[in-house]
Amino acid sequence: MTLPPPRPLDLAGVSLRLAQHAGLAGVLLDGLDLRGLPLAGVAFTGSRLMACDLRGADLRGADFSGTRLDKTDLGDTTAAGTNWTGARLTDCAAAGADLCQADLSSASLLRCKLPGANLARIAGDRLRLALSALEGVCLEGATLTQASLIRNDLKRASLDDASLQKSQLVECDLTDARLALARANQ
Repeated sequence: MTLPPPRPLDLAGVSLRLAQHAGLAGVLLDGLDLRGLPLAGVAFTGSRLMACDLRGADLRGADFSGTRLDKTDLGDTTAAGTNWTGARLTDCAAAGADLCQADLSSASLLRCKLPGANLARIAGDRLRLALSALEGVCLEGATLTQASLIRNDLKRASLDDASLQKSQLVECDLTDARLALARANQ
């Protein structure tokens, strides 16, 4: 007897308020539809999110430290003040996401698409960002100490007053980018 494949878990309209206290640390989340859900303060620490849809979710203050995200859509999320320390994001999208004052220290973003995202005042010590689309992204006031930015599209990005001390920018497209008052390799 062959069992039918399991149906994907649909949490649309479900409140995960209890997850703020219980957390979702160390959990495998595969293919979940979490669009627009209130997930502020939830601990995803050490979890793996594969092909999840978090578009429009409220992630303010959530903890994604040590989390791995693959092919996950974070577009238009409110994620100010989130913790992404040591997280690995591969082939993810976050167009228009608000990550203002997020901590991306020691995080790795590979082939991610973040056009128009707000990354103002992020902490990005030792951030590794490669082969990503960051057209029109706001990095104003960001601290990117010892960061590696390799082959990224930063067209029309704003790096005003960003600190790039001891960072590497290798083969990045900075066409029409704003760099006023940026500090590099001081």
